[in-house]
Amino acid sequence: QTAALGKAIGDLKPLPTQEEQDAKAAAVVVDRINGIKMVTLQSEAVIRSAREEYGRLTEAQKKLVSNYSVLTDAEYRLEELKFREVRLSVNAKAKDADNLVMSWKKISDADGYVVMVKKGSKWSTVKTLKAASTSYKYTKGIAGKKCQLAVKAYKTINGKKVYSQTRTVTKKIIPEAPQTKAKAAKSKITLSWKRVKGASGYIIVKKNGRSYKKVAEVKANRLKFVDKSIKKNKKYSYKVKAYKKSGKRRLMGSLSKAVNVKAK
Repeated sequence: QTAALGKAIGDLKPLPTQEEQDAKAAAVVVDRINGIKMVTLQSEAVIRSAREEYGRLTEAQKKLVSNYSVLTDAEYRLEELKFREVRLSVNAKAKDADNLVMSWKKISDADGYVVMVKKGSKWSTVKTLKAASTSYKYTKGIAGKKCQLAVKAYKTINGKKVYSQTRTVTKKIIPEAPQTKAKAAKSKITLSWKRVKGASGYIIVKKNGRSYKKVAEVKANRLKFVDKSIKKNKKYSYKVKAYKKSGKRRLMGSLSKAVNVKAK
């Protein structure tokens, strides 16, 4: 028994040193990072796994990961690829009589936005905006003509400015639809609206049967219309549109939303 015990003790292997344990743990992460290869959008799971493995190491073990820069470079590259795929939700609408406002939904991690306009066949930057911006008013268009605007988000990643996809919108520049309201009083209905900057005048239409017919036209300084051609307890519907004179012709804007009111 004594001989057997002595043999067993002699066969025992010494426990690995702390340095050996650290080197083994680091080697696992080194292999994980080496598995990243070329970075694509499909590499996210592999990169995330390597980052998690690295995060579980001690500070001493982390110092032994000789290819750590490969991991950080891969993370930057993945972030860049993902941002390049971002698509903004963009809209444009008339503002005043001869301007456009382009708006978009905020991108949470963007550093800012670049607004562009197309003139002829070329695009040019008109404004670079900060991250909090979600709209831009373009004032250099020509009333009655189509205007093509574009916007893209940007983000600085590892010292490099990266851009999202460019989204474009085309809109004819016409007067915006007035914000309109109506109020009934005895034997009359008063229709009023907010001024459209730059408008030359306004046209009022009233629903007659199934369609709307023009009932009045007023100049730019008039912001209300009184209708006395009404019957008590009957419901009426009105719309207003602004127009802008351009030479010998008039550029018509969009009709406002219908306002409905019951006569008293």
